[in-house]
Amino acid sequence: MYKNLFVKAGICVILFCLGFGCKSKSDKSDANSVVIKGHTDFKKGTKLFLFGYTDSTDLFLDNLSAIDTSLVDENGDYYFSLKRSLNTVCELQTKDSVLVPILYLSPGKEHSINFSSESDNPGFNTSAIEGKYNDYFMKLIDTFYKEPEAKQFYYISSNFLESRQFDDYITERREKQLAFFENYFKDVIVDSNFKNFALSQIHYQFGTDKMYWVIKKRMKGVKLKIDSSYYNFLSPSLIQNQKAISCPGYIRFVKFYLKDTYERRVEKELENKLPVTLPAREKYNIAVHDFKGPALKAALYNIIYDDMGGIGNSEIYKNISLQSFDKLLLLFKQKYSIKE
Repeated sequence: MYKNLFVKAGICVILFCLGFGCKSKSDKSDANSVVIKGHTDFKKGTKLFLFGYTDSTDLFLDNLSAIDTSLVDENGDYYFSLKRSLNTVCELQTKDSVLVPILYLSPGKEHSINFSSESDNPGFNTSAIEGKYNDYFMKLIDTFYKEPEAKQFYYISSNFLESRQFDDYITERREKQLAFFENYFKDVIVDSNFKNFALSQIHYQFGTDKMYWVIKKRMKGVKLKIDSSYYNFLSPSLIQNQKAISCPGYIRFVKFYLKDTYERRVEKELENKLPVTLPAREKYNIAVHDFKGPALKAALYNIIYDDMGGIGNSEIYKNISLQSFDKLLLLFKQKYSIKE
């Protein structure tokens, strides 16, 4: 769960104009394109995939899809060329495995990455700053998520520690990750967009981890007595963050925030013997109170999408495209008698 959350949270700065890649190696990289190429010992004809978000709807719903492909040629080389005018992040995969879970791409740049079937670690050209960015992510994931001892300790902590103990553990891990970032780039001038992305990923993963721990306990029927200080990380600036709106890590945080906040309200309603509010309607109330602008749209997209999958709702939303947000929102409000 946590590895997947972190990996997916890597796709942070998205370009909403699509432009699929052109495979001609004669294409030259320009200010509005990005090239990914390299050498591998994978056999000729092996297909490589770039996965990303094709538009804002897919981003808000955390729906990854293949946006480009490349075949390994007879020399072991592969090549991608994408039209991009902003920094973007993708996953690079084969049919069977993820080669690079967080591939930070800069327009106007060529990114050289080599692969060996005998190694899990890709070879980045770290003499280029873009190579160092991507090497940092691989090392961060290896250190805090893939390393066997780290995985084992997380499993023990998330399943057997009390709330205070887990809070201490996850807070210490965040501080170590922040220190890891600072140490890795201590002698390097880092682009402000990349720094914002990398640090946001750490902070929103931390917040998601904390809420997911509580949600898991509820799912298991554990009666929780959590001190209010456990939620001190939920500052207004963390919850409503316009600068992070194009970051899937933030979108995933929003989804967990809606679920956890709703479940905490239900607990209070049950304690006070009050009627429990319908999930979709109450989450709507939470969303319009705590979010605004694009962040509110992202929250409402997820609430409506979950409602569309509910029993008996196929006719209500029939033939309405996911991209038709205004129509979906109108039907949702009509269903729950919501008036502005």
